[in-house]
Amino acid sequence: MSSTRRAALAITIAAVAVTAAASLYIVKRRALPSYRPVPGPAAAAPALAVGASPPMPQSIVRHEVPEVEVVEVARDLEVVWAMRFAPDGRLFITERAGRIRIFNPDTRQMSNYARVTTVHGGESGLMGLALHPEFPREPWVYVMYTARKAGGGVNRISRLRQREGEDVEEQVLIDDIPAAVNHDGGALEFGPDGMLYIGTGDAMTPALAQDLGQLNGKVLRIAPDGGVPADNPIAGSPVWAYGFRNVSGLAFHPATRDLWAASHGPSATSPDKPKFMDSVYRVEKGRNHGWPSHLGVSADPAIVSPVIFFNDRFVPPGGLAFYAGAAPLANTLFMTALRAQEIDRFVIEDGRTVTRLERWWPDKFGRLRAIAVAADGSIYLGTSNRDGRVRGEYRGSDFIYRVRPAAANRPGE
Repeated sequence: MSSTRRAALAITIAAVAVTAAASLYIVKRRALPSYRPVPGPAAAAPALAVGASPPMPQSIVRHEVPEVEVVEVARDLEVVWAMRFAPDGRLFITERAGRIRIFNPDTRQMSNYARVTTVHGGESGLMGLALHPEFPREPWVYVMYTARKAGGGVNRISRLRQREGEDVEEQVLIDDIPAAVNHDGGALEFGPDGMLYIGTGDAMTPALAQDLGQLNGKVLRIAPDGGVPADNPIAGSPVWAYGFRNVSGLAFHPATRDLWAASHGPSATSPDKPKFMDSVYRVEKGRNHGWPSHLGVSADPAIVSPVIFFNDRFVPPGGLAFYAGAAPLANTLFMTALRAQEIDRFVIEDGRTVTRLERWWPDKFGRLRAIAVAADGSIYLGTSNRDGRVRGEYRGSDFIYRVRPAAANRPGE
């Protein structure tokens, strides 16, 4: 990075007190007719094939960062998992232990929305978050979390709404998705079609990703009320696409409307097993995205190969977000990284082809997972340094940071 760029990268750490209500709203559950997975025939799984192509041409990998400023805006959080902006500018936040909070960027005050009872640890607990496309007229907050049931935990998709400012009502939309300590997925994203897309993990049972009668290792698609859309590829099933190991992030390209998904690859401990292969896909309706039979680029036309994959280091992905603002960050897909402890910026000029990768701040802020883009073009990042896996010395708190172009590059300044 040049000295000019280094000077322009303003890292301002502002200690901000986070205030909250004394208690969280009580959640009252109301179960709707929900889809429950049933046994079905598993798709044939050929021997594992590992793509030999490099993750990307090394000529497009860069380590310098554009002229941006980073400011700490909130602290005293615990494993921030997902964030979503409401139309009025408030930022909804999930924490793994079960808390849903609301942050006001103008006042920098934090308030409580609700708490759900979770089994949490590793990659389980309160995970994904989405707001109804017509929020707040339709005041539904959608979450995915690991719930305790007889015999162990299950993953559940619910929607919540406040009732006259007192209690929070919960409606369960999908229940009994097999859960595990790791590989629970948890990504939620509403599409341009108004449908809710859900990324799940294989619950540490790889064969489930190929079983069309199960919901693990899939991208699911449901209506806002939990119903199965008539144009889903399998009649009566939420399954939209399959063959994923652990879907951690979903995002729709603002122009092409393609759905992109980030998925964790394996981290083998012996030299005879494939490792890494964290991947980003353009999800294709009804198609097989490979896991566990394929990793990386596949020569098999029946398999959807990833657009991006890493076979040289263990990333793995946190969240995804497209940036629809102006230069210098235009044409960008942002991906947060957990073990790599960085944010990756992929420049995608034509909406489909990655032409540049920038690795921002490796090991500077710790494990980055949650990401959301505000209406003014600011990017908000949430850390997961209290999840038990952080490398290095970090303070005993999780944080939210605001990232935006340096003042000289912001319109009107």
